[in-house]
Amino acid sequence: MLLRFRGANHRSFRDEFVLWTAASRFNVDSARPVGLEDDPDAAYLPAVVIYGANASGKSNVLHAMRWMRGAVLGSVDKWSALDAIPREPFALDPEAQDETSLFEVNIVLDGDRYVYGFEVSDERVESEWLHAYPRGQARRQVWFERDADDKDPFRFPGEGLKGDKELLVPRTRPNALFLTVAAAFNHPHLGPIHDWFKKNLWFIGDGDEG
Repeated sequence: MLLRFRGANHRSFRDEFVLWTAASRFNVDSARPVGLEDDPDAAYLPAVVIYGANASGKSNVLHAMRWMRGAVLGSVDKWSALDAIPREPFALDPEAQDETSLFEVNIVLDGDRYVYGFEVSDERVESEWLHAYPRGQARRQVWFERDADDKDPFRFPGEGLKGDKELLVPRTRPNALFLTVAAAFNHPHLGPIHDWFKKNLWFIGDGDEG
């Protein structure tokens, strides 16, 4: 389930924006439990309404989520044939073209919470990260972090992420997401997070994919 979506520098959004589905004390009757052992009171809202004036960016929040889904599912095969990553930075400020676009989700899968996100420029994935909170615990496990400016762009600190991950690094192009590559090679622990985008984050409407 989705608890939070965060984005920046996409279409009509120059600065960071956040969509929350986590419930508050005002949503007692409509909230549904998240299922975290260490935080049994945590809950989310099964439906969220985005309010705003015409041309205020409501549809672009959903477009950013759809764009992130498409990136996770298609960065390996679809981006390889393009001259640039097909992002849509804020168009009213020329400086935005030279800055990264941000996309991040905070989700719960089978009682574990994950924060996955990335930043992209036109040329490459500038950064990418996956942090895990098993059973909802407060202590963060850094499963991987990526920084394109580092001599060794990928870091796998600790023992949180199991399985062969170093073997996937040379298979990851600068303009492809590590999560997409890991799913293509059936990584047992990263595959379910990739599958969440495929099976749980989908849209219905004219011109929308699955």
